[in-house]
Amino acid sequence: MTRSIEHVIEGLDNYRTEENNVAYLSRQIAREKAKADTYVSSRKEENTRRIAQGLPPLPEDDVSRMFKIPPEPSRLESMLLLGQVDASAKHLEESTSTGLVRIFAGQAPV
Repeated sequence: MTRSIEHVIEGLDNYRTEENNVAYLSRQIAREKAKADTYVSSRKEENTRRIAQGLPPLPEDDVSRMFKIPPEPSRLESMLLLGQVDASAKHLEESTSTGLVRIFAGQAPV
């Protein structure tokens, strides 16, 4: 039973670590997207001013080459870890319920 509890706790720790990694990557993506959006909007404003002044607009740059926006993080590892926690919890449930039946069966008056 102690081993099952350790497996559940270890699985939950691993899951939390993985979720923190996913959250960090999601924040990185949001920062990079915000930088790219800021650049695009400032470039549009600058082109609007240049056109108003009679100057040619600046060329449109490829934002994907200027800003390295990482891909969305995979949630597969999180799902696998949750599956491990679920399996460990079910094993813990089975072993404790069997133990409880034995305890109560031994205490029952005959």
